[in-house]
Formats: sequence, C-alpha cells, structure tokens
Amino acid sequence: MKSTALFWGTSEFAVPILQALHSSINILAVITQPGAPRNGKMTNSPVAEAATSMGISCLIPNTLKDDPTLQKIFSQPIDVCLLAAYGKIIPASLLRAPKHGWINVHPSLLPCYRGPSPLQQAILDGQTSSGVTFIIMDEGVDTGPILGQYQCTVDNRETTPSLTDKLSHVASRHLPELLEKYLNGGIQPKPQPSTDISLTKKITKEMGHIDWSRSATHIDRQIRAFSPWPGAYAYLGDVRLAIKEAAPLEQRNIDSRTAPGTVCQLSTKTIAIVCGDDSLLELQTVQRSGKAAMSTKQFLLGFPSLIGKRLT
Repeated sequence: MKSTALFWGTSEFAVPILQALHSSINILAVITQPGAPRNGKMTNSPVAEAATSMGISCLIPNTLKDDPTLQKIFSQPIDVCLLAAYGKIIPASLLRAPKHGWINVHPSLLPCYRGPSPLQQAILDGQTSSGVTFIIMDEGVDTGPILGQYQCTVDNRETTPSLTDKLSHVASRHLPELLEKYLNGGIQPKPQPSTDISLTKKITKEMGHIDWSRSATHIDRQIRAFSPWPGAYAYLGDVRLAIKEAAPLEQRNIDSRTAPGTVCQLSTKTIAIVCGDDSLLELQTVQRSGKAAMSTKQFLLGFPSLIGKRLT
C-alpha cells in the first residue's frame, strides 16, 4: 500500500518533482499559491497546471491557519508532507500534523544559502557548484536535519531559470528513492553542520538596478541571477533600459578617465559599457520599457546617439 502525502509547491522548480513522485506515492492533494496576473486575470501556478493534468486535487488556501479545507484534509491519516518552492511559512501546528513530518526540497547545499534566494545568490557569488538538500522541516528557516544532499555543477553562463531547471531535475531523480527509504526507516536525519552557514535575502525590484562602478564580472552575474525577475536595468536619461544579455570582455585599452556607465562602440558588432576597475561589459540584448527585446545593433538603429552616452 502506498504512503499518503500532501505536496506543497508553486513555481516551475516544483513541477518535475511532483511528476516524479506521482507514481510512487499517493498524493491526496496539492497545495499551491495563485499564479501571476496576466491580462488582468489571475493565472494558475505551474504546479496547479501540472496537478490538474495529472488529475490531482489542487487547493489554493487564503490562509494556512484555521482554513476549513486544510483542517478537513489533515483530519485524514497523512504520512508525510512534501514541500518544494511553495513560498509561504508553514505554521508550527501544521508541521506537527503528518506522521513522518515535512520534507523540504531546498536548492542549495545547506547550511549554505538558507532563505528565499539561494539560486540567485549562488550565481551572484560566482559559485561553480550547487545542489539540492532534502531536510526535515522545523520551525527555523531551512535549519532542519538533513536526509540527503546531491551536488551539480553551475556553468559559467548559468541563469536563474537554467539553474532552477537543473536542480529541479536533480531533486526529481533522487527524491522518490530517498522518500521510500526514509518512510521505511532506512534513513536517519542528521543535524546540519554548525559552520559555513550563510543566509539569503528576499529579492526586491531595486536589486536589479545596475551600479556601473561594480566590475563587469559582477554586473554580468547580476544580469544572469536576476533573470527573469526583477531583471537587470539602467536608465538612459528617463528611459528605462533592461539589459537582457551581456558578457564581460577581456581587458581593452580604454581611457581611465571614462566614467563608468559610458557606452562605447569597439567595433561594428561590439557595443560595450565601461564598468568599475576599467572593465568592459558587452551589451548583446536590451529592451526598452514597453518594447520588445532586441539586439544592440537593432537598438542603435533607433538610438544612433547612444554611443558616448552614460547609463545610470
């Protein structure tokens, strides 16, 4: 007889994990958050779409405290709750409800990068490896004991969407077997190390604003880490310019008196921005507010006077 579970998740990260568990465990229901607004209407979350396609009941509670639908579900015998990128703090009363507790799928090698933005922070920090940690949830933020960890590489052009997809599939490959062993008593959780602890912050829109006094390497990481939201951006006068794709260039001879943020044309095909430490960032794809993304070559057709201007 299959064990019974509730699956809690919202974003794309959780979808392959839900799909992998569907055949190995009896998922009574999926609990998710509302999707993003689109054309004035609320859409379903990626997890809601996946659950519906698999015929699993999907719930979107307004509150996790004293919700009658949740109370009804938790009145049934539940072996375990599984959580992956749900997006809300789980009340302590619910943490005690399942027989075997809650398992959280966290996209970092804990105790590094606890908190809400481990993927973005790993890219910002230039990490070359990352991974997934399965923990038994407690009342702290990603502080629970570890059931298992699985590592993967972080490519040098990794973006948050690509790393999300990579780690999601790492988790989906390993969680079904790990879950079976845990529920059968074959794995004992181990406390997290007390050293090398690091915390991440909630991403805000302002974090995408580029400071051109930083190095081109740092700004390149910022662009990739904050894709697709909040995106990396700068201003050309009053015009907001999203920098969608860029890459640091090898050191070129530039006048050290050139202010960071200045747009330079190095060749007919290369448009670069002067950054801190006299480094250069090649612009590849940009987007003006309300317009489609385009190559810098296309953008220059509409803004031929861009060269020599300074982005702020």
